[in-house]
Amino acid sequence: MFAKMDAFKVRWEKVAKLPMKRIYILGVNGNARDVLETISLLAKQQPGFPTVGGFLDDRIAVGTRVDGVPVCGKIADATKLSNACFVNAIGSPESYLHKADILRKSGIVPKDFVTVIHPSAAVSSSAKIDKGSVILSHVSVGAGVRVGRHVMVLQNCVLSHDSVLEEGAVLATGVRLSGEVHVGKGAYLGSSVVVRGGLKIGARALVGLGAVVTKNIPSDEIWCGNPARFLRAISK
Repeated sequence: MFAKMDAFKVRWEKVAKLPMKRIYILGVNGNARDVLETISLLAKQQPGFPTVGGFLDDRIAVGTRVDGVPVCGKIADATKLSNACFVNAIGSPESYLHKADILRKSGIVPKDFVTVIHPSAAVSSSAKIDKGSVILSHVSVGAGVRVGRHVMVLQNCVLSHDSVLEEGAVLATGVRLSGEVHVGKGAYLGSSVVVRGGLKIGARALVGLGAVVTKNIPSDEIWCGNPARFLRAISK
């Protein structure tokens, strides 16, 4: 029922045929370091899998090394790199609202993004994970789950059957989605959030860490607590 590496191999097939590809990670943060570790592990386990070429970030000086890997330029420099592919690691509570704009301004075409799935993730054979998304270690992706582009799912999350994560959504460590949960475009769920089955989290909503969601959350609002309650609207 579950396929840990098969899902990744299918999504990587086209890129793997191109020799000497190197992956550049967008963003330098804790999530990016976890993405780096995942790519390094995949490269060791799969002959021909590309290694990381470096990071691209607008805030960190070129030449700075993070876990031994250099920052090679700003995100806008992506289109200057030859024979490169990219993975998105942007998605902190401070930056998640800007992720779509950052990706659009990067000039990277959709085909040059890759999906990264940690070997320890359990992904149902009936799940669909779109390009540019990241699934980190010990994540469980259940039957019929749909994960859109540029979604980030951090360690130890559970995505139960038929849940949907729209483009750009971020699930921090240990989030639990019961069945048929719908997470809107660009929403952010903090660490250890639990969502009751069948609920909807609106686009760009932020759910604070440890919240227990028992009702639908509208777009562009911040909710927190147990049970989760409205805190304030998000300023645009």
